[in-house]
Amino acid sequence: MKGIRRFWRSTTNPKINSVDDSDDDEEITEEVYGFTALPELKNDVVYVALGIDDVANALTILACAVAYCKANKMKLGIIHVYRPAVKIPIQLGCKFEGIAGEDAIMKYCEYERLRTIKKLGMYVRKCNAEGLQAERIWIENRSFKRGLMDLIIQHGIKWLVMGAGSSRNTLGKSAPVSGKARFALEDAPSFVHIWFISNESLVCTRRSKSMDQK
Repeated sequence: MKGIRRFWRSTTNPKINSVDDSDDDEEITEEVYGFTALPELKNDVVYVALGIDDVANALTILACAVAYCKANKMKLGIIHVYRPAVKIPIQLGCKFEGIAGEDAIMKYCEYERLRTIKKLGMYVRKCNAEGLQAERIWIENRSFKRGLMDLIIQHGIKWLVMGAGSSRNTLGKSAPVSGKARFALEDAPSFVHIWFISNESLVCTRRSKSMDQK
């Protein structure tokens, strides 16, 4: 159990470099929460879906995925669905003062795209600092659901890690609570194996069809 538990080490300051890499030769077992070492993953890519607004939560999810990939000598992909804005948030209106109508929306979307690229780049650098090469893939779609489905199909995603919802809402739950996570649980293609994480713990696993047949 010790080998897997280190992937869920608590931290008051969730940074990617807080992952415990000690005892790399320690045996990996299959005893904790179902987030286990699966032979099918060797040399494959695990993708982790990350947002850019709650960075602290995203880094916690990323740290778990990085530790798992490093332990199993796997590759990591970071995916994100960018949803273009249809209006400018009130608190940011001052940034676009004097620009009217659709031009203001276009300027704001450019600002958000740059912010997305910078945040995803920061996640990749965190992975690199841990000795793990990662690729970032993002898609633009006003629907998260359609965007996620497009990413899965276009890139043949078979292994996916994503947040289950806020730690407060998932406490004591055995299923994801956020709308995005529930959609993935219920509607993602059957060939995708999904781990749902919250509060540095695995809430549940949606096994792929191929895993269920084993």
